[in-house]
Amino acid sequence: MMMAGKKRCQCCGRMFVPDRRVGARQRACSAACRKIRKGESNKRFRGKNPGYWRGRYDMVKAWRKEHPDYQREWRQRRKEQRMKLSAGEIQAEMFSKALDAVQENVLVLREIQAEMPFQLADIAGCFAVSPCRSA
Repeated sequence: MMMAGKKRCQCCGRMFVPDRRVGARQRACSAACRKIRKGESNKRFRGKNPGYWRGRYDMVKAWRKEHPDYQREWRQRRKEQRMKLSAGEIQAEMFSKALDAVQENVLVLREIQAEMPFQLADIAGCFAVSPCRSA
């Protein structure tokens, strides 16, 4: 998804080019502006839901008291699921992830290569009309 235009940062008001992976959803130009927006969003949520965090700890504490080994058993199940995979399956999964990463890089490289002739033409044009060259 390619973004053609610039957007205005909802935090500081500066113009920026959105990250192509985020596209139209990007609202802030930098990490600092994202942090400010997140803080404002949290403040609005707390204002609309003042009792959201109250009274939850007691429920969780009671549930955990009734299920004392839940987390230990959950971790054990996860470990067993991972151990069920054979060496070949693990290798195939790792290869698949590596192949996905390579394919993403190839797409980026192709985009860069597609832009290069235009940039080279611009550079050549600059040299052709350079005021430093004698006619």
